[in-house]
Amino acid sequence: MIFLLAIQALGFLGSVHAQSGVTLTPTPNYVDPATGSVSLRCAVDGAVKLYNTNGLLIEKEIDTDVWQSYARYIKGSASASAYQVGVTATAQIGAAGGKSYLQLTIPSSAGPVGRFRCTATGTTSAGAAATQVVNSEVFANQYQDGCTCCDKMAALEAKILSFEIIASKVTTLESRLSAVESSVSSGGGSGLPGDALKGMDGDLVLRSLVWPEGYYGLLMPETGCPSQGFSFVDWRSDGYRQFHTESTSTVNLDKFSPDIHLKQPYQNTNGAQRFIFLYFCMNIEGPVLAEGPTWPSGSYCINKWAGCPEGFHEGSIFWDEENTWHDNKYSDLVPNGAYGGDTRIDYCCRRDGKPEVPVYLPTAKPFYLYRFDGKCQQVAGMNVTNEFIVFDTENTGGNIDKYTGEYHPDGRLNDVRVELCYYSR
Repeated sequence: MIFLLAIQALGFLGSVHAQSGVTLTPTPNYVDPATGSVSLRCAVDGAVKLYNTNGLLIEKEIDTDVWQSYARYIKGSASASAYQVGVTATAQIGAAGGKSYLQLTIPSSAGPVGRFRCTATGTTSAGAAATQVVNSEVFANQYQDGCTCCDKMAALEAKILSFEIIASKVTTLESRLSAVESSVSSGGGSGLPGDALKGMDGDLVLRSLVWPEGYYGLLMPETGCPSQGFSFVDWRSDGYRQFHTESTSTVNLDKFSPDIHLKQPYQNTNGAQRFIFLYFCMNIEGPVLAEGPTWPSGSYCINKWAGCPEGFHEGSIFWDEENTWHDNKYSDLVPNGAYGGDTRIDYCCRRDGKPEVPVYLPTAKPFYLYRFDGKCQQVAGMNVTNEFIVFDTENTGGNIDKYTGEYHPDGRLNDVRVELCYYSR
């Protein structure tokens, strides 16, 4: 059963591609890696499942479970972004229910041979957040010109390599399941005593080991993304935003709480120009084997990706950044929002529980939540520290920092302050 689920999760069964309406097609399937190039097209049929497409991302696996971005397109962008030298990309996102695509040409200098995947995000016709991931292989043609069996040999190599990858994934999943069983028996890695864990309700045990379902982001601490050991969640950790804060004035008021635990570097200067960096842990694929637990009732915020999980409400913060140079940047996967000359980041917040009542979340590694409604949410088995960031936003021309709605992290505007809750054992 685990083997079948792993195959389906990886997208190797043709029926998975057909049911999702997303395909990733290389032309040709095999090339001379020294001289050849490949055209790779990710196509979405909105009439099947992903009714509204918001974004497309093509990546290459450069090591086991290590992916490198090759091209990306976000709905509303002027053009597709190619991240590797020599790669060219075109894209189009159609109307609701229509067809969308991201197509790139990979020359020999950019490594056209290997395993690629396309991640398509958006919503279903019912408005629910959805993500589809499909995989494809491009193989090295190691045969002489005129070989009549090249196609058959390449197809056979594709099947062998695919099953080798599947076997590796199955081994990883079985190891994670064994870790869960061991943790339930001993309490290890949960942050809770073994006897207490064994005496807990089964739902609370699950919540103490497995990150909740849905698609979302968390702010990254200095220790990196939350543990994957028990969660079956493959966190994406390659996204960041560089904020360009007030740099024209002789005084810059950027500020961080003492001993803040953000991933470094979180601040930098380039001559007179001042910058703040935020890094994100994004869960855009969901649990591999099954749905995780729901998010617990409480008072806190997380970052939005393709829709808020059940029980949350959407809001946002808009940063009016330095007007003179607009030297702000973002990379790869970041929360929903707008990342142009200024910044808007979207959040999912809830206030359906008292922050003093501990909730159960995985505690194997430190993590951040955003403070909401005045107090940090308590988490069982974790110590919590209230931290903050102050962004010195634009001083001239009338500052236009703003909130959208009432569901956003605590703080203030006109030099945006954001309140954070850091959890550690």
